[in-house]
Amino acid sequence: MAKRSASAANDGSWWAQEKPEDVFTSLLGNISSKEFFAKHWEKEPLIIRKDKAQREGDLTKLFSRECLERILKKERIDFGLHINSCKYANGKREDKNPEENPEAGEPVRATVKKVKALFDGERATLQFHQPQQFQDSVWRLCAALESHFGCLVGSNVYMTPGESQGLAPHHDDVEVFIIQLEGRKHWQLFAPQDKLARSCSDDLSADSIGKPTHDITLEAGDVMYFPRGTIHQADTPAGVAHSTHITISTFQNWTYGDLLQAAIPLALEEALNDKSALDFKQGLPLNLLSAAGTAQVSKVDQRCASAVDEVKKTLGKLVQQLAGYMTPAPAVDAFNADFLRSRLPPPPASSVSDDQIADAPAAKRKKNKGQKEDVDLVDLTSDNSFGDPVGPKPTSTSKVCLLHRNHIRVIVGEGLEDEEEAEGLGGLGMMDGMDDDDSEEDDADMPDDDEDDDDDDEDFKKAAKALLTGNGGGGDSEDDDDDSMNGSGAEEDGCFVHFDFTNIRRLHMTNIMAVKPPLSSVRLPMSAVPAMGKLLAKLTPIALSDLGLEGDDALDLATSLWASGLLSAH
Repeated sequence: MAKRSASAANDGSWWAQEKPEDVFTSLLGNISSKEFFAKHWEKEPLIIRKDKAQREGDLTKLFSRECLERILKKERIDFGLHINSCKYANGKREDKNPEENPEAGEPVRATVKKVKALFDGERATLQFHQPQQFQDSVWRLCAALESHFGCLVGSNVYMTPGESQGLAPHHDDVEVFIIQLEGRKHWQLFAPQDKLARSCSDDLSADSIGKPTHDITLEAGDVMYFPRGTIHQADTPAGVAHSTHITISTFQNWTYGDLLQAAIPLALEEALNDKSALDFKQGLPLNLLSAAGTAQVSKVDQRCASAVDEVKKTLGKLVQQLAGYMTPAPAVDAFNADFLRSRLPPPPASSVSDDQIADAPAAKRKKNKGQKEDVDLVDLTSDNSFGDPVGPKPTSTSKVCLLHRNHIRVIVGEGLEDEEEAEGLGGLGMMDGMDDDDSEEDDADMPDDDEDDDDDDEDFKKAAKALLTGNGGGGDSEDDDDDSMNGSGAEEDGCFVHFDFTNIRRLHMTNIMAVKPPLSSVRLPMSAVPAMGKLLAKLTPIALSDLGLEGDDALDLATSLWASGLLSAH
């Protein structure tokens, strides 16, 4: 188990200061990461009982009922979007969300009074979606786990009154970590009917799932893991005022099959463009459509059978040949682009006191002098200062170090362009993040945005603004009128440093898939590739003279990275 430094605050800020792998192993108790992945990951559940000292640590301070009430008072939280209420009894799940008022044309706001009536009065379970959008400690944890797993990590908080159950038995399409925060929760796990499921199940009946493989009660501070596809149900036992737990989920549509969905079209394009790959260019058999279609294959007809056999044999041969054109790099780059657009930005390292758990929202509302708040004047800037220069400007005698290297990707080639690389990735289950890029580029090292990029950016900002303003999003971020660090790739080869610093956490895991935000990036000359390798490998400051660049190239590189908030000088 990873141990935090003695000076780390006991409020979740530790997760912003430690290595992502140490944050992950802190969930595992006395189980090593190696043992976990060998014995349990994608295989079987694991229950991790924490000792008294561990129970009183960071995990139980992630979220609470009081925290939810503070967020309800401060934020515009809507039923159906941010929070749901439901109850499962007598074999049936009943949704308890208040009905929308069709005349108002907007969702029903969740107030403390309405939520208390559902929770205390009707004994309904509360499901609070993606608390990392509002809660710093959950932001820190999810951001660290995204860096560790290298893919999106989401979360939901569940609060259930005593002697009550919220959800019917079901299975999910994600790897699940349960952290018990308040009270106790009784769980039953059942053998999967669809191992490593790619979609969530409907509500399942008790007589269709067999006997439980695990029947346990989690105490505050305990952690439980189970693979996607594991059928489960949970209730709060008698004698417990209420239970609160958080579900950390990851690896949604993050499989070899998903990678192949991206890799095969790219490999096929390579094969079709290869002048020597004649097998791929041979014409189809005569009358194929009438001889081997769906309507024909069931006929007892030798002509149909021969056509089907010939096509199957040829396709099998072509698939084998296609493997020679397949390389994971382009598909992985496409996954990288989607991940960088969608993931959480790096959280601030400063600690948060217990009475400030409900932190400020991400987007800021502007107000003209003498004017009431206007939903059309939302400032879609990032909710932190990342992306701005940090510290003094580099000089020729400086030592330099990359900042937030886990949130940076270096691509050599054409970069991660916005036009094509995400096609075929619709099944990834990734929810788009955002960066804001509405200024002209003044930096010679940066690629120019073309008109299509500008249109895509504006479309995305409109969609994001509708989401934020429609739900009363507000915030305390500073205006960022100079976005010159942002770019969206370029057609010419080069070294591209892509980063997610300007993503808006308030949009993390929100479903605005129809519009793709451009990537934030810095374009560097190819000669900078070895130096970037040294910067990525070096965890401590390195002298510019040690980067192996000639003349002023090292200072130019450091200045470009510093201007985008990617590097600090010492």
